[in-house]
Amino acid sequence: MNRRPADPSELIIRNYNHSSTVPLATPEYLRRHGVPKSPEDLRQHTGLLHKAFSDDTVTQQLFQNGRGSEILRWRKTFVTHDQLTLKRLLLEHHGITVDLSIIHCGEELKRGEVVPILRGWQKAPWNMCLVNRREDELKNAKLRNFVLWITAAARDDMRAWGVENDRIIAEAYERFEAQLAAGELGEKDAEAAS
Repeated sequence: MNRRPADPSELIIRNYNHSSTVPLATPEYLRRHGVPKSPEDLRQHTGLLHKAFSDDTVTQQLFQNGRGSEILRWRKTFVTHDQLTLKRLLLEHHGITVDLSIIHCGEELKRGEVVPILRGWQKAPWNMCLVNRREDELKNAKLRNFVLWITAAARDDMRAWGVENDRIIAEAYERFEAQLAAGELGEKDAEAAS
């Protein structure tokens, strides 16, 4: 859920996870265009952005320790409703994304085909919820029991998934920063990162 409804009184909303994403690029894209050191540097890059069907906005800011960046500005942008399109464009070295869920690129992060950039910066967390009409739940005990069960199961799965994702991202940052320090991404990137 990107945004809570203005009047949720007719709904039962059960949170099962809070999730966020980190800025991602490919080493090849960074070799060609340089490594941004701050969110403000993204104005020199192409943004690969996601717009949910239920929300007309794209990611406007990144956050670090509760502090928001300036409004993100990009040299140019590509906006899609589809996470897999973001992944394809990312893997084809077309830009940087701040919206791609690690569930779609965890293996590529492990292999170093995708790297996290701007350590510590991330998209504002969004709530993942199961939403049901209050009237339906009051009328149907089986439905209510199912929703309670699936919410608990999703919460447990997402908690374990979150721990694994945090590990994958931390290891990917370490590998990427070692590559930068060793000058493995090219002269342009070493200058941009220093």
